[in-house]
Amino acid sequence: MARYALRRLLVAVPTLLGITLITFVLVNLAPGDPATSAAAQSDRGLTPEAHAKLRAQYGLDRPVIVRYGAWLSRVVRFDFGRSFHDGRSVRAKIAERLPPTLGLAMIALASAVVIAIAVGGHAAVHAGGWVDRFAGVACFALSSVPRYVMGMVLIVVVGVRWGLLPFMGISSTDAADMSAPERVFDLIKHGLLIGVCFVYPLAAYLTRFVRDNMAVVMASDYVRAARARGLSQGQVIVAHALPNALLPLLTVIGMLLPGVLGGAVILEVMFSWPGMGLLMYDAAMQRDYPVIMGLTVLTAAVVLLGTLIVDLLYAVIDPRVRYA
Repeated sequence: MARYALRRLLVAVPTLLGITLITFVLVNLAPGDPATSAAAQSDRGLTPEAHAKLRAQYGLDRPVIVRYGAWLSRVVRFDFGRSFHDGRSVRAKIAERLPPTLGLAMIALASAVVIAIAVGGHAAVHAGGWVDRFAGVACFALSSVPRYVMGMVLIVVVGVRWGLLPFMGISSTDAADMSAPERVFDLIKHGLLIGVCFVYPLAAYLTRFVRDNMAVVMASDYVRAARARGLSQGQVIVAHALPNALLPLLTVIGMLLPGVLGGAVILEVMFSWPGMGLLMYDAAMQRDYPVIMGLTVLTAAVVLLGTLIVDLLYAVIDPRVRYA
């Protein structure tokens, strides 16, 4: 397994380089640049001489491939440079925004998996029952609703009209004066609405996936053989059906990681959630190239590492799987 993991890591390096190169070129080919953005924010604008000087200060007067090489030489030393917008370290800015996004994404993914196993497993065991029919309709309906639509509905109805939950930011303005339990409760309240928007499409997709796989496993020969040996329904499900039905779920979770992280951008902008998605949006609007590239490297690395961990977990869960 160690040799397989090493080979996968070696393959991940050129993959990561390709992602960063494509992103770097596309970002620099997009209309506008940091100098133009700075001029737009200035009431008086910039003279052509000042604009050229600002481009030289940012290093934008050099060819793209030369700038990419200079950026890459810093990244291998874990130096992502400084933000064009405020001069702060890119690494420090990302470190501030990583916990809100990663925490929300992991909680949402874990919640979706729990819901999928509970509802999908019950629907498969009692195929054709009312839970199965209701879950099928609900999953289809929820899968058809985009996250931003659900977000707008929750903001308008739950947040504005009913006033039940806050929908802006990660904490209240007086959070500093709260006790530790009050701050935790305040954080939960602020994260509920955006958390629902993260969870429901994942839960809908995974529930259908678990239900279909579980139904196939329940009709398999080894499950019938287990029943013939006198095992109870619960023993058959826990010891035989569920482990085999959930094994493909690991692959799906690995495939969902990019979507979970990518979907954070629009939701974090809508809910003013101070995570990596909002930082990416602000950086794109400001043409803050170092921040964009730093977030690209981090997101790509998390996705590649996540898929590797999922592959290695196969051998842990299923002893029949071996990696040479």
